[in-house]
Amino acid sequence: LMPTRLSHYILPAYPAFAPLCGWATVRLTEDNRLPVSRAVSTVLFAVGGGLLLLVSSPLAVRLVQEEAAGDFKTADASAVLASWQGFAGYPMWLWGLGAVATLAALVTFMMRRTQTAILAGVLASLLLGWHARIYFLPSQAWVQPTERAKTALREVCGLPAETCADGRESPARILAIGYAEPSYVMTTGTQNLHPPETPVGLPLDDAAYPVVYLFNMEDEASAPAIAQMQIEAVDQGRCYTFSNAVYGLNYSNGDPVKFIAARYDAQPCD
Repeated sequence: LMPTRLSHYILPAYPAFAPLCGWATVRLTEDNRLPVSRAVSTVLFAVGGGLLLLVSSPLAVRLVQEEAAGDFKTADASAVLASWQGFAGYPMWLWGLGAVATLAALVTFMMRRTQTAILAGVLASLLLGWHARIYFLPSQAWVQPTERAKTALREVCGLPAETCADGRESPARILAIGYAEPSYVMTTGTQNLHPPETPVGLPLDDAAYPVVYLFNMEDEASAPAIAQMQIEAVDQGRCYTFSNAVYGLNYSNGDPVKFIAARYDAQPCD
C-alpha cells in the first residue's frame, strides 16, 4: 500500500519467509496450542483483508477523489470531480467473492478448522489480487499521472513515434514544464526534456517544428511559460493548438496535476 515501495525490494528475504510460514502452517494444522500466534494471525489477517477490501472499493475511490479534488489550486473541485466520474465504476464480482472468502478464512480459523482456513485465505488472496490487477487498478487512470499526461498529448498529436489520426507529423520529443516522473520518462522516451532542463521559448528555425510542450498548470512555472510562448507563436506566425485540461493525482507524492498539452507548428493555421 506504500506508493514508493515495490515488492522486489525485499525479494532476498522471501526464501527466509517461506520456511517460517511453512513451519507455522505445519504447527497450526497439527493443532498445537499457539494462543498468541493464533490471536496475532487473526488480527493481522482481519486488518490486512479489511484494508484491501476497503481501498479497492468504490467507497474509497469516491472519498479519495473528493479529498484530492479540493487540493487543486488552478481548478474548481466540482470540475475535477466531473472529469473523474468515468473512473468510479468497475466490476465487483471478484471483490464480492474475495470478501466472502476473507470472512470464511477468519471464521474457520477462529473455529480451529485450520486447513479450511488456509485454503480460504489463499482463495481470498487470489480473488482480491485478480480484482485489483484486472479491474480496479487499470480503471483508476486518474491516479496514473503519466497516463493522464499522454491523454492530453494525444489530443494535439503530441506523442513521439505515434501515428496521428489527422495525418500530421508527430514530434521528435516532448518538452515538459512542471512534471518529471520516472514512469513518464520510461513510457514516452529519454529524448524528452524535463525540468529544469526544459527551455522556455519557441525556436526560429522552421525545421525544428512541430514543437510540443506538456504543462502542469499546478506548477507555478507553467502559466508564465505558456503565456510567453503564445505571444511568440503569434509574433512568428505559428499555428498553435491546446488540449483540454486533464486532471489527475500524482500518487507518488500526493500532488494534484492539471495537464495542458500545446503543439506549435511552423506554418500558420489553415
